[in-house]
Amino acid sequence: MITSADLFLPTEVSVYGWPMVADAFARGRPRASVLGWIQEALTASLSSAALDLLISACRAGPLAEAKIPAGYGAAMTELAPLLDRLSDAGDPLAALLREALAELPASPASLDLMERAGDPAHAIREAAMVGHRRRALAMLERYGGMHLPHLAGADLAGDIHDAIGEGPEPLVASLGFMVAVKKGDTARAQHLLSKWGGPRLVDFSRPVPFSDDVPVELLVARGLLAVYGNVPDRAARLGELYDLLARLPTEANLMRGAIHNVALSFYIDAGSFAEAEVSGERALANYADAPYLCFYVHLHRAIMRVIEGHADKARPELAAAEDCLAQTPFETPQDDRFLSLLRAVVAYEHGDPHPMADFAQREFANFSHGEIWPNIADQAMAHGADALLELSGLSAALDYLESWRQKGWRTRRFRVLIEQRRVAVLQTAQRWREARMLLDEMAGRIGRIWIDSSGENLRYLAAPEDITKALLWLRQQCYETPRAPAIPERLAALSENRALSWRNRQCVQIWQAWVARRRSELPLARRLLAEVIASCTARQVHAPLIEERIFVLPLLDDARMKAGPMKDIELPRGLRRRPARRTPEGDLSAQERRALLLLAEGCANKDIAREMGVSLPTVKFHLKNLYRKLGAANRREAVSRAVAAKLISP
Repeated sequence: MITSADLFLPTEVSVYGWPMVADAFARGRPRASVLGWIQEALTASLSSAALDLLISACRAGPLAEAKIPAGYGAAMTELAPLLDRLSDAGDPLAALLREALAELPASPASLDLMERAGDPAHAIREAAMVGHRRRALAMLERYGGMHLPHLAGADLAGDIHDAIGEGPEPLVASLGFMVAVKKGDTARAQHLLSKWGGPRLVDFSRPVPFSDDVPVELLVARGLLAVYGNVPDRAARLGELYDLLARLPTEANLMRGAIHNVALSFYIDAGSFAEAEVSGERALANYADAPYLCFYVHLHRAIMRVIEGHADKARPELAAAEDCLAQTPFETPQDDRFLSLLRAVVAYEHGDPHPMADFAQREFANFSHGEIWPNIADQAMAHGADALLELSGLSAALDYLESWRQKGWRTRRFRVLIEQRRVAVLQTAQRWREARMLLDEMAGRIGRIWIDSSGENLRYLAAPEDITKALLWLRQQCYETPRAPAIPERLAALSENRALSWRNRQCVQIWQAWVARRRSELPLARRLLAEVIASCTARQVHAPLIEERIFVLPLLDDARMKAGPMKDIELPRGLRRRPARRTPEGDLSAQERRALLLLAEGCANKDIAREMGVSLPTVKFHLKNLYRKLGAANRREAVSRAVAAKLISP
C-alpha cells in the first residue's frame, strides 16, 4: 500500500510535484490540455468527500483542520499533501488546481465545509453562484450582513452582492449600500436605500417613523448616509440612532458598534469631545472581533486629538490603527493612505509642512477615489492646501483645492468647505481683496451684514459651517479695519463660543493681539500674544502661529512688543521659515505694502484708491516709491520682483 504522498516528485525535480503534470509540460503540451487532464483525473479518481474537500480548499482558501468534521479523515489522507500545498498562494501546483476546478460546481457538502472550516465569505459567494440563494442569504446574515465589506473586503463583498442579485430583502439592499459606500459612490448608495425604502429613508428634513416596517439594517444605513452626505441637524440624527439602539439585542455587536461609530463622527463634527470619547469606547467594545472596524474608530480618535490641539496624543491612536490594519485579512490601500495622511497632519501641526505637501502632490490622485469619511477629507483638504501655500505658493494651493472640486465631491457641505478654504488661502497669501469678494459671493446666513450686527450672537454659533465663515469674516476685518470700534467686542464674543476648537481659539487670540496693537493697547497685545505662544509651545503645536504669521511676524518685529511677558519668549522653530526680504532701498511702508498686494491682484489705480481709501494722486505717490524701492519700471516688473524677493506669494 502506498499513499498519494508517495507519488509526488521532490520539488527540486519538479515544482509541480505530479509526475504526469511535470512530464506533460516537459513535452510542451498546452496548458489547457494539462488543465483538462487534471480535472478529468480528479473527478474520476477521488471520492466525493475528497473532491468536496479539494473544491472547498480551492475556493475558500486554507481550511482550518481543527474545524473539518471528523468524517473527512480518510479524505484528508487521500488528498495529502495537496491540502498543505493549497495553503501556499505562490505554489504552481495550487494555481493549476484552482484553475482546473474553477468550473466545477460546489456541492452542498463543499459549501458546508467552506462555511465551517474555510472563509465564510467565499462560501456565501459560491452558494449564490450555484443558485442556492436562500442558503447564501442565511450565511450572509450569520457572517456580518451589511458589514461584510469590513470583514471580507469591499471587492469580495461586491462579488457576493452581484452573485446574489437584487431582491426584496433588506439584507441585500443594505449590503449593496455598504459596497457602494466603500467604493466612494455615495450617490449609488443613496439610490439603493431610496429604491428599497422610498424617499423617506433619504429625506433628512423629517424624522423616519420608528416602526417595525423599517428594518434595522436600513436605518443604520440611513445614519451612515447622514455622515457621508454631511447633513445638518445632527441632534435629530443622533436621536434617531439612539432610538434605534434601544431596538437592537445586546448580542448585535456589529450593528451596535456601527451606531456608536456614526455617533462618534457626529460628536467630533460638533466639537463634543467628551461624548465622542464615550462613543468611541463603546464602538471599540462592540468591534472586539472586527479589527478593520476598530481601525476606523482609532483613526477618528486621532483626528479628535488633532482638533483638540493634542497632536502628540494622536500618535498612540495611529499606532493602534496600524495594528488593527495589520490584523485585517484583505488588502486596504486606501486605508494605508489614511494613515499616511494623518501622520502628515501630525507633522504639520508640529510645524513641519513637508510630509503634508508631499502627500497632497503624490497621493491625492489615488486618495480621492474610494471611501473617504468627511472628517478625514476635511484634514486632507485644509492641511494640504496650507502646506502647499507655504512651500509651493498660492497657485499650487489653489490648484489643489480645484482638484477637489473636479473629483466630484457633490455634497453641498464639501462645496462650501472648498470655497471657505479658498478664502482662507487667499487671506494667508494676502490677497485680501479677492478673499473679500469671494466671501461676499458665498451663500449662507453669515455674511457681511450679519457680522456687522452680530455682537453677542457670535457667542452662540453652533454649526461648523457658520463658525468657519464667521472666523473668515473676522480675520478679514481684523486686517482691513482693525481700529473699528466693534472689532474687539466681536472677537471677545467669538472667543467665548464653546463650539470653538482649541486651534481656532488660538487664532482668534492672535487677532485680538493684532487689533490691540493697532489700537495702541500694548500691554494687552503683549499678554495675548505671549499666552498663545506659551500655549502652542506647551502642546508642541505650532501650526496656528505659522498659519497666522501674517499677523504674528509684524507683531514680533515691532520693538515696542518686546517687553513684559514678550521679553524672553521662545519662538517656535519654523515661524520665520519664509521671511519677507527687504527691498534694495529698505523696508516698504504699510501703505506701499498694501498697494503692492493690490497690484498683485491686478487692481487698476482707481481700484487701489477705493480699497485704500485715498485719492488717485496718493496712489501714484505710493506706487512711485514702491517702484523705486523694488527697482522696477512698471506694474508687471514690480510684482515679478516682489515675488522673487519673497515679499508676496507667487
